Amino acid sequence: MKKFIFLIIITTILGCQNTISPQQPKLEEEFIIKLGQEIAIPEENISLQFNAVLEESRCPEDATCIWAGNAKIAIQLNKQEKDLNTYVEPKQAAIANYEIKLISLNPYPKYNKQIRKKDYVAKLLVTKN
Repeated sequence: MKKFIFLIIITTILGCQNTISPQQPKLEEEFIIKLGQEIAIPEENISLQFNAVLEESRCPEDATCIWAGNAKIAIQLNKQEKDLNTYVEPKQAAIANYEIKLISLNPYPKYNKQIRKKDYVAKLLVTKN
């Protein structure tokens, strides 16, 4: 019985080690944010949210297209929302005293494969003006 209890305790401790919360993003450092996720940059007292994928017309990896296409997302800083693009302007936007730049949007489309909304992640860079 003691071995069983010991095994449960060790399993619980090891399981908790895998749930370490991700690092908080910082100014001037690229970071990843999931669709629907809200994150804070505590030292600046701001919050950022990836609200929506408004457009997804990027040329799939395994297709031949006339143009590269574009994806457009909605990003909110505190209470102000701006749209950012992967290919056409604007790829970055000024909100309050900050500049938000869309570095990339993943996953990249594949021919005949639907992207689930929950799979979208944006790589962003936030700088101070």
